[in-house]
Amino acid sequence: HNSEEGAPIGPADVASPSKAPGEASGAAETAQQPEAAEGDKAQQLTMKEILYRPMAIASLILYCTFCLVIHASDEILPLWAIASQEKGGFGGTPTFIGIVLSITGGLMGVFQLIIYPLMTPYVGPRDMLIFSNLISIPFYLLVPFTARMQRGLGDTVLVLSVLVTRVVATVSFSSLFLVTNAAVEAAGRGRLNGMSMTIGSIGKALGPLWGSWFFAWSINTRNPIGAPLVFILLGVGSFATAALSLLFLPKVMRSK
Repeated sequence: HNSEEGAPIGPADVASPSKAPGEASGAAETAQQPEAAEGDKAQQLTMKEILYRPMAIASLILYCTFCLVIHASDEILPLWAIASQEKGGFGGTPTFIGIVLSITGGLMGVFQLIIYPLMTPYVGPRDMLIFSNLISIPFYLLVPFTARMQRGLGDTVLVLSVLVTRVVATVSFSSLFLVTNAAVEAAGRGRLNGMSMTIGSIGKALGPLWGSWFFAWSINTRNPIGAPLVFILLGVGSFATAALSLLFLPKVMRSK
């Protein structure tokens, strides 16, 4: 009789089952997942790091400035168009203003879908932003004088002026979005775009408030310029946007 036959079996005497190759690779992938997550987290840019980027700061300032100008323009143009000519307005009807905005809105969509994508790779968002805002200045200054032209000619020039200013808005917003996305790496674009929307909302809120108040003041008080004063300030705002783009954005921002 062998006395070892009745001895209890210990844990060391039990052979551990072998793992299948699939289970081993799955365990390795599971172990690597936290490391990958930590690597992605390390690549994320903090708000402080974004604010240290000069181009990111420039894009935020430009977006806020242009939002202020274009939303003030959207508020002022209809108010001026339906104001009486005695007060310096165009004296148009709401129906006429609706037709003008509909025509220019359709043409603006065509430009955005067809022309802008063809021009931007060669001109670049920076130069598109500068040239479009400079082009809009004489049309802003021309708007108040359409009320003194003959009716047919004045209507045509007004439609052209509104079309140019609205195309400029489309070009500028599209270019600003491209500038914003180029200001930081992919890991920081979401945060920078969120900051841009937050800062831009200040301009979007102040633009209509300032535009309507200043227009009412310009036509109801005795000032040497009258209603054209608000359009002069819109031209100054467009010039400021172009100047800031020229000074603070990189000289070469082209896709090709």
